[in-house]
Amino acid sequence: MKHTFEEKLQIVSQVKNGKP
Repeated sequence: MKHTFEEKLQIVSQVKNGKP
């Protein structure tokens, strides 16, 4: 079940980049 992990990583990456 790799969804929350990778999804979270992507979300965190976007947030770090300054994207909502």
